[in-house]
Amino acid sequence: MGPGWAGDLPADIKRINAPTRWILIQPRVHVAGKDDLPAAKAVLDAITVEGLAQATGKTPPAPPTYCYAAPETADPKLPVSALACGGCARAFPAKDQAWERRARRPLRPV
Repeated sequence: MGPGWAGDLPADIKRINAPTRWILIQPRVHVAGKDDLPAAKAVLDAITVEGLAQATGKTPPAPPTYCYAAPETADPKLPVSALACGGCARAFPAKDQAWERRARRPLRPV
């Protein structure tokens, strides 16, 4: 459960607290050799995650909306350039200035 959640859980649901509203699950299954791989895959395929509303058949709350700055490409040869990110300077001005200073330095051979 994410921070701030309060309520009663059905008896067959185990509460696991999370420090944020996002979770990452990395299940691991021990195998002793190649012969164990099909059974291990079956165990991993059986692991599921679902929200409480989905598990109890209720309507889930509306997901939060996010507004992330969309980076602009400064160099068309590169997929994304951090120096051209319109939101970076507003969110992290000191870090953005440091990136710009490093970008202006000439490269030295190693």
